[in-house]
Amino acid sequence: MGLEWKNKNGLSGDEIVVIGDMYHDYETAQFLGAHFLYYTKGHQEVCNEEIKEVSRIHNLKDVLHYLERNNY
Repeated sequence: MGLEWKNKNGLSGDEIVVIGDMYHDYETAQFLGAHFLYYTKGHQEVCNEEIKEVSRIHNLKDVLHYLERNNY
């Protein structure tokens, strides 16, 4: 579904930010070639070593700050 949406809208992975709180969200972002923003106060605490280097937010209000800092 996400890949269909991406292709239908002619987007590249660099134009997409997936915001999530589960490892599956991270995997989805990887599949789409998108950026991933991990919300630490969500449903599932992710301890997987693979996502140690991803950007994190602790408050949903920080999404806008992240987008501004990264020129989205």
